[in-house]
Amino acid sequence: MRTNGDSLSKCVFPIPDFADLTIFVVLRTEDARSAGNWWESPVIVGGDAAGDKRDAALFLSGGQLGFARRNTPFQTAFAIADGAPHVVSLVRVRGSGETTIRVDADSAETQTIDAGGHIQDPNTWWLASHGIDGNGGLAASYGEVLIYTRALSPGEIDEVGVYLRARWL
Repeated sequence: MRTNGDSLSKCVFPIPDFADLTIFVVLRTEDARSAGNWWESPVIVGGDAAGDKRDAALFLSGGQLGFARRNTPFQTAFAIADGAPHVVSLVRVRGSGETTIRVDADSAETQTIDAGGHIQDPNTWWLASHGIDGNGGLAASYGEVLIYTRALSPGEIDEVGVYLRARWL
């Protein structure tokens, strides 16, 4: 799938029973736009709460990968806007708010971000945007997206990562 960063270039997927979450995304982008806050930055995957408010996003700002949720600090890590394919994984544990992001490696590049508390009942997630307006559009090529409605174990994350890297990198 290729998205061009405009408000119509996105894909929606509902997650009706949300608790913990694991997302794997294989993408290639050179989108290095910056924004003053996370909800205006280019979004790889964004969740909207039931009230149509932006609630959480795996995003890029200045080519740096980050994760945030509503009312939490703007945080970035990992430069990935280099035009090369990357395998990105995000594991979020609902109860603690801990979010672990990995890029291209089983465990060597793991960062845990305390994004605080629960994601507020998101019922819709968007690939390459937030769903409610033009903010967050991302110009990228997506190879594969896998979404699990639970936090995968470290062994499971390694298994999926090995498969995706062998297939796409």
